[in-house]
Amino acid sequence: MATLGAAYVATGRPAEGLRVIEEAIRHAEAARILSGHSMWVVYLGEALLGAGRLAEARVQALSARDLARLRGERGFEALASRLLGEIAARAGERDAAVEAYEAARAAAEALGMRPLAARCRGELARLRVDTQ
Repeated sequence: MATLGAAYVATGRPAEGLRVIEEAIRHAEAARILSGHSMWVVYLGEALLGAGRLAEARVQALSARDLARLRGERGFEALASRLLGEIAARAGERDAAVEAYEAARAAAEALGMRPLAARCRGELARLRVDTQ
């Protein structure tokens, strides 16, 4: 169900996505389902970011990163770091954005997550161009 919410967000419907993701997380937590939980929190952060709620998105992205680290979910940690980079970039926090994107890129490359690594390299290049 959280993936459906993420699809809503990806297609420009963050309010609907947010509602579905929050419901999925509530159900998973009530059922004590922990597998993939950190990814769902990444989805929640992306939905909040899509809705323009940067502060709340940052809280969820940090939570997702911490959950992923705790559970040894390195791929989800990389995705959460990428989200932190995007949040920082939108907030005008260039140094924080670079740091988060670099962490995500390094993890993605180590894990063979080539699309994520490429996305991070693209965002890092965009940040460099924007400051020149």
